[in-house]
Amino acid sequence: MSRSQGISVWAALLAFAGLACGTLLGGVDVNKATPEPKDSMGALQPEPAAPAASGIQLPPIQIGTSPEGPMTVPIVEPPARAETEAGEADGGIPSTPPDAAVPASLPRPILVDTPTPLALVGIVGGGPRLGTCQGGVVVGVRVTANPSADAFGQRLTFIEPLCASASVLDSPVSPTILVTPDDAIVNWSTSDAFLGVPSTEVPDPRLVWVPQAPALCPDSAPVLVGLSGEYDPVAPDDTETAALRSLVIECAPLVLAENGVDVQVASSGHLLISQADSFSATGSERYQSSCADGSAVSQIQLHSGFWLDGFVLGCSTLRAPQAAGAPCAAGRDCLSGACSAAGSCGP
Repeated sequence: MSRSQGISVWAALLAFAGLACGTLLGGVDVNKATPEPKDSMGALQPEPAAPAASGIQLPPIQIGTSPEGPMTVPIVEPPARAETEAGEADGGIPSTPPDAAVPASLPRPILVDTPTPLALVGIVGGGPRLGTCQGGVVVGVRVTANPSADAFGQRLTFIEPLCASASVLDSPVSPTILVTPDDAIVNWSTSDAFLGVPSTEVPDPRLVWVPQAPALCPDSAPVLVGLSGEYDPVAPDDTETAALRSLVIECAPLVLAENGVDVQVASSGHLLISQADSFSATGSERYQSSCADGSAVSQIQLHSGFWLDGFVLGCSTLRAPQAAGAPCAAGRDCLSGACSAAGSCGP
């Protein structure tokens, strides 16, 4: 064997030994630099291509401005919700605004005090009835009339109150008073000899009872504060009774007092609304009955049989107390009755 052949045999043996060692050790320490392979002459040799991995191959990310292909960048997934919440807890800026919304202000119900009766218009006669807007105010009337000139003549036979509830909607700019019609709150008393719900049965065939169109207060002056019209203090066909011939309703605005609790009828802005498109007849005298001191009508007491002999209006003061926890002034400013020494409404 020549010298060069001997060297080749030793090189082959050394290579085989290195391969066996790598197989036994199971891999190469990647933390140590691997020397570049050299040939027997000491020149650098190119690294062999990496073996192809099994399965689906993803194309490599290309970053550059080559005109042959567009630049592609990896997609960054958003952080998990737990990470976002942790960031918020640490005082970081939340990625999304909180879902909490500012609650809308709830209206404060306007409370209606016990009605105070005004003077009787006409006489006490026929069957007594008492119609009250429970927890509300009168905002109009529905009149029933006898339009026939025969027998008893033209006159009113009944007045039915039309009711509404009222509330105050607070606002940083200016509070708003809301008046909402509600037929369900009218109550016809059956106590103290009152006869309850009015009858619709005509008591005499010579009479004609005709319900008229409702007379309602407008939004600009939403509550009833009085009634006026013409009547005969002594009916010409029956000297023991009176006869109401026509009706005009008096309406007024509501205002909230400076204490934020008392609700009053405004001194100006009153409107007189007649039954121009309904029944109306002339009488020998005029009558007028109106609430005073900022109160509003909440009740009508009627004396009627064949026709309307007389009526009495009931007027109530109004107030809108603050709910529990709200700031208040001294006095009966709270639903609980009084304001605390700390200036807030108790539970």
